Amino acid sequence: MTAARWIVLALAAALLGAGVAAAAARPEIHVKPDRAYRGEVVRVYGNVAGGCPPGDQVTLISEAFSRAHEFAGVPAIFAESRSNGSFSKQTRIPRTRSPGRYSIRGRCGGGNLGVQARLRILRARRCGSYTYNGVGADDVTFKAIQTRILACSAPRRLLRRVAAARTGCPAHWRCVYPAAGRVTWTRGRKRISFVPG
Repeated sequence: MTAARWIVLALAAALLGAGVAAAAARPEIHVKPDRAYRGEVVRVYGNVAGGCPPGDQVTLISEAFSRAHEFAGVPAIFAESRSNGSFSKQTRIPRTRSPGRYSIRGRCGGGNLGVQARLRILRARRCGSYTYNGVGADDVTFKAIQTRILACSAPRRLLRRVAAARTGCPAHWRCVYPAAGRVTWTRGRKRISFVPG
């Protein structure tokens, strides 16, 4: 192989490497989960790709966030840029936030990152009321039953199971019975809430 051919190949490899590096150096913003219910915690993460030096503040802006902090009148949360440009921050979606689609934008080093993530806030299913034969011979009515992730058949099935087992909580679920108000059963991201009638 001639020297000229070696030079051409070396230049091509250098250009290809520069192209790959440039492609990899784009800012990124992600949110996980990207479909969440009000009151749930989401993680916003990504990379500033040289948009600001390590240790600088990354401002993440979205109408989906709490108004505890704001940037230019829009709810915001703040993360720190790490040595490799990555950032990560968890935040809880306010229970008052309207269901719908929201964008998440970012700023760092005095400028916009130029990319965004999409978050969809979901509405819990409203399952109406339900009466079942409780422990002993008592009929118990629950009203305003709501579910997250689960279909409306799930609370009815679980309530029948609890009644048959004469327990206050389905197996593998965490149940909270306050002195008054809404009862909640949770298992991972699954949640059933209801108010005794």
